[in-house]
Amino acid sequence: MNIKTIAAVIAATSALMACSSPADLPTTSASYVELQNEVGCQSTHGEDKQKHLWETLYKDHWMTWSGVVESVPAGGVTIDVDGVGASDLAVQFENEKDAFELGPGDQVQVKFVMKEEGGCMLDFEGEHAQLVSVIMKSS
Repeated sequence: MNIKTIAAVIAATSALMACSSPADLPTTSASYVELQNEVGCQSTHGEDKQKHLWETLYKDHWMTWSGVVESVPAGGVTIDVDGVGASDLAVQFENEKDAFELGPGDQVQVKFVMKEEGGCMLDFEGEHAQLVSVIMKSS
């Protein structure tokens, strides 16, 4: 196989993957703590291994996390997952109406597709979020 053929196969595969429905994406049960330990602020892995783990195990995977709503920007929420008092996750809802009744202090569980890696000061980011449950409304 020559370089042009390999490049064409890679491009076609990438295009097919980009067109797949979010429902077809894999699911992981990875927690916020696990991501922090593997690819986030707490990771002891080298940069190359972190990138490999992120690309293969977490990015474009469905996840379900719980936490306390910090803010409700248009069509989404930011959530404090670890209870330290700052947001760790920012998601955009698939149906923006899911955010209408939410406010800061509400404890929620959301299912989402992980899209952007977080870090020490940056939130992890997700799309296609669905409100699984409101565990507790703030007063």
